[in-house]
Amino acid sequence: PQTKHPMKDLLGKAGRAWYFLSTQRSDLLQFEIPNVADIPTFIKRASSQMKAFGHDFDVKLYDIEGCFPNMPKGAIKAAALDYVAHYVRQGKKGVWIPRSRTKRPSWDMPTIPKNGTWIPLEELRDILNFALDNAYIKMPDGTVRHQAQGIPMGDPLSPGMTIMTCAWMEREWMTGLRAFDRLHFMGARYMDDIMLFHSRHPAWDADGFIRDFTASECYWNPLKLEESTPGQFLETFFEKDGLEITYRLKNANEDT
Repeated sequence: PQTKHPMKDLLGKAGRAWYFLSTQRSDLLQFEIPNVADIPTFIKRASSQMKAFGHDFDVKLYDIEGCFPNMPKGAIKAAALDYVAHYVRQGKKGVWIPRSRTKRPSWDMPTIPKNGTWIPLEELRDILNFALDNAYIKMPDGTVRHQAQGIPMGDPLSPGMTIMTCAWMEREWMTGLRAFDRLHFMGARYMDDIMLFHSRHPAWDADGFIRDFTASECYWNPLKLEESTPGQFLETFFEKDGLEITYRLKNANEDT
């Protein structure tokens, strides 16, 4: 719906700004958010950490089922409030969005502000709340419907909302874990796809951890975790043999 919205230009700029904001908080990236090409690096690092315990480990793959249509709006707004408050405490004022889409947004406004747009943090939060509360969809028969739940379809703010809210929920969940628990797993998430390494150390309750994690103790209801295709995380294929993992990037449409 936002592709034909009268505020299309502003929403597009706010979407770029929120994507930038969602990737700047190292304290919330408990589950790393890699680029697709970075996944082999994550696999190597995670398997090394698990092998350091000297015991076997498992690799689990999950999808956050219905992440976009079922994302609780309350969680999105709470995460946005938390992000803005965090950056304000750091002394940030807003985000500069260059006109050229090949250039990344930044915290600093140029000395001579031209060829771009400056949006204060509070206004970014207001725009996000507006997009959440005013997602309208024109159906093929001409009727207009209001999207009352989930992340707005077709909205340029949606990628930033997804990354931000999932990372915020993960941080909230991990604050309740013991330091001993956090040593025994590593996770990576790309949008709604999750790769989770966890040790099988006899002193750690791996089965209980997985049971609690898959029961959506991490992600708010009605979000649920569903196990996905083993041996394939996005475009990375991998095989585990004992304590060793081999992996390669491969297009799923390739024959070999």
